[in-house]
Amino acid sequence: AIPEFEAALRINPKLTDTAYNLGLALLQEGRADEAMKVLDRHPGWNADYLVLRGAVLNALDRAPEAATALRRAVALDPKNADTLYDLALTLLRIDASAEASQLLQRGRARFPKVAKIHAAAGMVAYLNGKNDEAMRAYEIAVKLEPDAAYMQAALGDVYDATGELHK
Repeated sequence: AIPEFEAALRINPKLTDTAYNLGLALLQEGRADEAMKVLDRHPGWNADYLVLRGAVLNALDRAPEAATALRRAVALDPKNADTLYDLALTLLRIDASAEASQLLQRGRARFPKVAKIHAAAGMVAYLNGKNDEAMRAYEIAVKLEPDAAYMQAALGDVYDATGELHK
């Protein structure tokens, strides 16, 4: 599909949807540097475009810029739990755990049935030494997705840290 997207952009460089698709295809092929060039040449500012931009910037190890793009995406589409999750993890990469924690606390209220939001909140709480808070968040996550092994393992770690390994 990459050659077709490139051909379409040569014909009409204003096709931001085509630029998005080309950028996504390049990222999936492990060609993040080329994807970034496409996104820079053909900017778009909807939430999906900004999420892709954040993913490309993260792939290029440019987490501070990725966080900026993802913050904009969350502001444009606050009902997207996946974008909120991506932003929280990116914030952790740039040592902004306080911001990630606040974001996830609001996210837990907004997305009460999304396990990975609760799990991410548990991870941030655990990283900040708030083991009881982490335990509560992971317990909710595990109830929502009981087959998620990584959540079970994380909850086990928190139980160990709180002296409740018997659980």
